[in-house]
Amino acid sequence: LLESAVMENPGDLLAIRLAQDAYMACGSSDNVLGCMIRHPTIAETPAHLNGFLRGLMIMGHVETGRVHTAEDEAERALELTRGQSCWVLHALLNCYQIQCRSSEMYAKFNEYEKKHEETGAMCHLLFNQGSAHIMRGNYSGAFKTFIQLLELAETKVDGQAKLLSPAWVNAVLL
Repeated sequence: LLESAVMENPGDLLAIRLAQDAYMACGSSDNVLGCMIRHPTIAETPAHLNGFLRGLMIMGHVETGRVHTAEDEAERALELTRGQSCWVLHALLNCYQIQCRSSEMYAKFNEYEKKHEETGAMCHLLFNQGSAHIMRGNYSGAFKTFIQLLELAETKVDGQAKLLSPAWVNAVLL
C-alpha cells in the first residue's frame, strides 16, 4: 500500500518516510534506499525540507551498507543545512555508531546539540548519545540519557514516551 503511494505520488514526503520506516522494520534494506531514489531530485524540493530528504537518502545508504557514502553525504548535508537538520545529524551519528566511533559521536552531538535541544527531534540524537555511552561502557551515562529522552518525549512529543521507550530499550539491547 505504501509502495503504491510512493509510486503514484513520488513527491509525497509522508508516504516516502512511512515506506522507509516500514522497509526498515521488515529488514528490506534495498527498499529503504529505493523509495528515496524514486523521489524527484532534492533540488526540486522546498528548501526547508532539503535536510530531511537528504537525511532519508543518507539513512538509505546506511541501511544498504554504504556507510562511507552515507558519511560523506551526511558531512556535506550537515554543512549545507548549517547543522539545522536533526535528521541529517542523526544519520551521521548512525554512521559513526556503525563504525564504533564514539568519540566522534560525542563531538558532533556536543557541537550541534544546542540547535536541537528544544525540539522533539532531539529524541533521535539522544538515542545516538546513549549508544555512544554504551559503546564506552558508561552505563550510568546511558541511563541518564534514557531518562532525558523520556522526559523530552513527555514534554515535547505529546507524551510519546510510552512509544519511544520500548523502541530505545530494544535497540540498546541489540
